[in-house]
Amino acid sequence: MSANALAIAPRDDGDRTRDREAKARERERDSVEKKRKIVKSLRAGNHETVACKSAGLGARAYKDWVAGDSDFRDECERACAECEIEWGDNVKSKEKDSDIKRWQWLLERRFMGRWGRSENMRTEGLGVAEKIGESDELMREVQAVAAARLGR
Repeated sequence: MSANALAIAPRDDGDRTRDREAKARERERDSVEKKRKIVKSLRAGNHETVACKSAGLGARAYKDWVAGDSDFRDECERACAECEIEWGDNVKSKEKDSDIKRWQWLLERRFMGRWGRSENMRTEGLGVAEKIGESDELMREVQAVAAARLGR
């Protein structure tokens, strides 16, 4: 038998369509698995960047998914809220335990807007990274000085 006799017949359009559909299903399964892994990682308290890296997803793709998929966005927000609730409950339940410092530290850093210490907060809208912890009046004074220097 000659080499020419074993020639492979060209593929028809039906084969190509089935290949494209199979690849699309595979991408969809991969996306679902990555989303599941991201949500699980967020629920464990990890930052979005770390959650994406662990799932093999880039930050841009994550932002696109969150913007374009309200169910996924809601699931991510719910996962972060569940984590915060769990950690807050751990602080409350361990009030007399030495472990409380660990949970407080985690909450202060992961959810700084709600749990961060006031002396570590930035003044709003001015970009001034002053440590403020003494009073609201001092905070207003710093903001007024910064605003005057910036011509606001």
